[in-house]
Amino acid sequence: VHAAWLWAAEHHQLDYVQHALESLFIYSIIGSRSVEGVDILNKARMALEMEEPTGQHALVLARLSARQAALVYADSSQKILAERSLAILERIDERLETAQALTALGWAYRFEGDYGQSEHYLREATTIARESGDHWWFAICLTTLGWIVGVSLNDPESAQLILEEALGVVEQSGNSATKVTVLSNLGVIAGRLGKIGEDIRYTEKALALARQLNLHDRVVNSLNNLGWTVYVRGEHERAYRYLSECLELAEQLGWPDNPFHLLSMAYTVYALGRVEDATHYFRRIFVSINKNWVFECATDTVVGIAIILSDEGQHQRAVALLGSALALNEELVTAREGEAALERSKNALDSDTFQAAWERGQSLDLKAVVQELLVEFGVED
Repeated sequence: VHAAWLWAAEHHQLDYVQHALESLFIYSIIGSRSVEGVDILNKARMALEMEEPTGQHALVLARLSARQAALVYADSSQKILAERSLAILERIDERLETAQALTALGWAYRFEGDYGQSEHYLREATTIARESGDHWWFAICLTTLGWIVGVSLNDPESAQLILEEALGVVEQSGNSATKVTVLSNLGVIAGRLGKIGEDIRYTEKALALARQLNLHDRVVNSLNNLGWTVYVRGEHERAYRYLSECLELAEQLGWPDNPFHLLSMAYTVYALGRVEDATHYFRRIFVSINKNWVFECATDTVVGIAIILSDEGQHQRAVALLGSALALNEELVTAREGEAALERSKNALDSDTFQAAWERGQSLDLKAVVQELLVEFGVED
């Protein structure tokens, strides 16, 4: 099927390409084959870009770019692909396609740390999807928006309302794959709201449904969310079991370097007193985000290194690193740990020394800090 589809793209058999595109896209999502899907769509897109697109050719190319952007994750190409799709769609009145490209663009801005722009594009996408009557994509838009509002913008009350609407839509439409993500996100938001017990119930439901449907990528993400949830509750051994399974399965799927999963494990093993293991995971995160920048992982990882330095008595350096991360991202998922380390180092320094280190940190460029830490850790390719 893949070979036939690529042949059709290379020979501009656009009707076949257009009809096969949705099946391949859904197969890539449900079959946990996003890496393979990106590669296939990329080859077809390059074949179609050999000449200036017009008419049906332009529409197919816009769809290809939007679907490819939706499949890539924490990759610099996501924003480029989404913008390329939107540039074509400006000449074509295809509202649902526009919603899909806007969703990918909103997610790309999330990884850059521009949460205001991310919310703007996701709200626009959600409105278009609602008006189009496409329940499948409307649920995806609501689910993505709920995460940004609840986690990135730290408004869990509003996020809960958005995600509860998404849950109603997926149950009505039978979109089980998206239901897994909605349940998992509701678990994270319940944790943010301090609803102990409800956070675990939602996330365990998500994990059970993902296993039942054999959705490996969602099993991985549900395990990560469950691991982090119990980590926050202080159940570090239990968190380690979930996260070990998460990383093992991610490796089998060809996703060994997801920085969010590595971040959860780094903090967990540090809480278990395994400093060398924590440093190893932080190092892997630096390698990952050096290839594909993920703002929130960068800030949380810098905080993690600062915590280690504070515990080692390197208080001025710890304060500077905390200043660089906290000044840029006030909604850190690791704010509790960072603030504890900051207080510890503050008590160990005189007020002038602490203030000087803090101000120095706030003046630092985060990407420059990450580059320095990459060199310091002697990161291997």
